[in-house]
Amino acid sequence: MDKGVEMFVSVMVGLVGSAILLYGRRQSRFPHMASGVLMIALTVALSNGWAVLGVGVGVPVLLAIAVKLGL
Repeated sequence: MDKGVEMFVSVMVGLVGSAILLYGRRQSRFPHMASGVLMIALTVALSNGWAVLGVGVGVPVLLAIAVKLGL
């Protein structure tokens, strides 16, 4: 992946993570807050664009499964 594309993917995943975090704080939902923090932290920690994209897809899917299970 090109460096510019990696930067764009990281910013977008971090933006979605911060939106999930803010939603979780307003609704007092721990799974949303945890997944938002995880998405923000992993976009900073990972340097590979494909890994960041995997986090951007995987964490919301796991969040949806957790909410469907009633957590």
